[in-house]
Amino acid sequence: MKEGTAFFTIRAMLPVVESFGFADEIRKRTSGAASPQLIFSGFATLDLNPFWVPTTGEELEDLAEKADRANVAKVMWMG
Repeated sequence: MKEGTAFFTIRAMLPVVESFGFADEIRKRTSGAASPQLIFSGFATLDLNPFWVPTTGEELEDLAEKADRANVAKVMWMG
């Protein structure tokens, strides 16, 4: 809470893909009382291949239908 006011300041970091529609959702859920300020902080590369698919018998057995959901790079890239 900011001293001398009824305002709260919340700082958070979220992936860009998660920020789409965030401002509208905050305003909607607070009936316009909240005012988000989104500032780009930087980026990080993922050491993952978004085009990876399980090919070996072991990979297919371990991941089965979850392979697309388990590929974080693909989820972040495709949104």
